[in-house]
Amino acid sequence: MILDYNLRLRDGGTTALVDDSEAGTTTTLSRVATTGQAVLDIRKTHQLRGLACVVTNTAGVYTTTGDTFVVTIEASDYEDFDGSDELVVATFPSLVETGTTAVIAANVMVRRFFTQMQYIRSVLTVSAALDTGVTLGIFIGSMIEEET
Repeated sequence: MILDYNLRLRDGGTTALVDDSEAGTTTTLSRVATTGQAVLDIRKTHQLRGLACVVTNTAGVYTTTGDTFVVTIEASDYEDFDGSDELVVATFPSLVETGTTAVIAANVMVRRFFTQMQYIRSVLTVSAALDTGVTLGIFIGSMIEEET
């Protein structure tokens, strides 16, 4: 899979650590400097192959055992996500705890999705603010295999 630097839904930003919920950006097709979030114009995806979305996270700590941190990908026909047609096209499992502690394991998750809508964004939902934040990257990759 090839990851394109321009197809980053969330990466970098001046505030690298995520410790709370983060609504999807409505900043039209420009990267938010503090969070690194962006709305991407993908036109449409191929119905058979779709696109892959990759989420990477570093270790962190939940406030209490059993808290949740879920990443969803939303699509819309409107670049400002005006609330009229948002559709969740991918949902990732909650960031995984290591054993019975509240420690979040570093992880990489991949989901494929298909949409006929033109724009996508990421939304982060946290059940309680994290005790120690995580660095999170959300990338879109083509389904083209890399040559070796």
